[in-house]
Amino acid sequence: MDFDEYGIEVFLTHLPAHHFMYIKDKDKIGPLTREVFMSKNYERHPEDPGTNPLTGLIYQDEKALEALGVRLAQDPAEIPEGFLLTEVAGGDYLVFQHGPFDLEKEGPGVRNILHELIIGFDYDLVDFEPDHADGRLAYFYFELDYFGKWVVPIKEKPQ
Repeated sequence: MDFDEYGIEVFLTHLPAHHFMYIKDKDKIGPLTREVFMSKNYERHPEDPGTNPLTGLIYQDEKALEALGVRLAQDPAEIPEGFLLTEVAGGDYLVFQHGPFDLEKEGPGVRNILHELIIGFDYDLVDFEPDHADGRLAYFYFELDYFGKWVVPIKEKPQ
């Protein structure tokens, strides 16, 4: 798959241990939920520069459960009603990043392109593989005028 054709950067990163505060039922998202995501009362993870929530895929019992939330730098003093909190161990991630795009015109297309590239990634060419162990998370997030990205947990291939 030609990442350059789509303007996609692919690179490895390490995320330190953090917390993910989230809501599972995206149908319940209303003004109060949006307020929590945008609140300055929660110290967001330094790699989350904006106020947009992240889509998280929480791996549990060989399934990926979709959730909407924020990565936090530390344990919050309180968790708002309807939200859940999970600790995420530090680990390595494969990042698929798209450059600036118009969210209204290109948002779904960018997400679809990133998803297709993730599915088509050839793990036979590298010394790592996806890590879907319980408690690992994959993230999709965007920051208007900057990027859209999928951050996928990885681990070394067994020898």
